[in-house]
Amino acid sequence: MSDDGQRRPHIRLAAENDRKSVDKARAKYEIEWPLRKLAANIMRVSRGAGEPYSVIQQCIDVVKGAQSFCDKCGDWPDDIEVREALDFHDPRLRDYTLPNDERSSAIEDIVEGALRLAAGRLLRQDLQERHGEKDLLEGVRRLEHYHAELRAKWDAERKAARAKPAPRSKKLIRKPKL
Repeated sequence: MSDDGQRRPHIRLAAENDRKSVDKARAKYEIEWPLRKLAANIMRVSRGAGEPYSVIQQCIDVVKGAQSFCDKCGDWPDDIEVREALDFHDPRLRDYTLPNDERSSAIEDIVEGALRLAAGRLLRQDLQERHGEKDLLEGVRRLEHYHAELRAKWDAERKAARAKPAPRSKKLIRKPKL
């Protein structure tokens, strides 16, 4: 400390998150991961793979996570938090500063259509099943169109490369010795 009576500056650490938001983030993780594991396993089991013996325990884990969320936050997870936990979309497709990736977008449509078709089939909902099939086939059509354009571009580049005459090398002509 200095002798002139001045005090040293007090250093403070300002936290951006208060305790409640930290608890909510932790609680959100405790529900998010079990929910994702359950959803993924159910999808796999419904197609003939996955771990059917784990489904009930995973359901219990989801309920425990939801109860923990409620204990820490004072309320159950809302529909936005559940939707975000189960969102499989590629976040790059939602970044509008990036160029549109038609191939990835078409694949997303195929996956969405397949999930809608499967859910409709599980619940015997013909309308949902038909809409899912329509969405899936539209995504396939867009993907095929993308590939056809790509093939046409490659063919044009290949034809253009063939049409150009090969560059001649300049050979020096030597004078004959006499």
